[in-house]
Amino acid sequence: MKAYRGKVVLFGTVQVYTGQDAPLDTPSPRVQALCVYLSLHQGHPLDRRRLAFLIWPNVPEQAARRNLRQYLHRLRHYLRPIDPEGTLIVTDGSSVTFDPQRFLWVDVQVFREHLQRAEETEGPGQLAALRTAVDLYRGDLAPNIYDDWCQHEREYYRQQFERALHRLISLYEAAYRLDEAIYWAERALQANPLHESLYRTLMRLYVAMGDRARALEVYERCRHTLHEALGATPLPETEQLFRQIQAGETHIPIASSAPT
Repeated sequence: MKAYRGKVVLFGTVQVYTGQDAPLDTPSPRVQALCVYLSLHQGHPLDRRRLAFLIWPNVPEQAARRNLRQYLHRLRHYLRPIDPEGTLIVTDGSSVTFDPQRFLWVDVQVFREHLQRAEETEGPGQLAALRTAVDLYRGDLAPNIYDDWCQHEREYYRQQFERALHRLISLYEAAYRLDEAIYWAERALQANPLHESLYRTLMRLYVAMGDRARALEVYERCRHTLHEALGATPLPETEQLFRQIQAGETHIPIASSAPT
């Protein structure tokens, strides 16, 4: 395995580690926000003016650009334990580039790489890439940063994570590997317990496994969750599936819950 000087974790928390997995002290919120944005857009020159506006949207342009100069200096200082030469952040008069030069591991980048690999491969390689990607997603992106740009990025990566989960369910269903399909459906429900079609998928999978009692328990879980969270009742298709299972029907085809 490649040795890295440092590691940046953005899913579930924001934390930078040395190559020996020692966490760096948490920086100020603006240094942290700048670190997150640069990490998300690593390797791409970013316009200084636009970057200053994103991180400091409510101050005049001149003050925002002055803040950017100061906080880039603070970010370099913060990253010094893993970048003593100061080469991670490359600046000129018009742009800023975060350039890991392959010595920095960033979970979001690795997540993207595995999703891309899953698009380009089939069979066991595709499954392995998807599993690695979803395991990297340990929670929402940078949950303690509330800037508008971060909320948009957070939603994007959450959607990518959920799509990967649904793809895993679909692939295991297609291979009739029902235990694995059930495992990933449960993982998907942990991430989004209001995704009603997942409950129907689980109900069908349990029927296919010959476990009607468990399928009916999933319906009750669905009904309770929707009532508690939304004051709502299950959709007609969920109720119909429940009645079919309750009546003892066994020829209920399993169907992927993957979103389009």
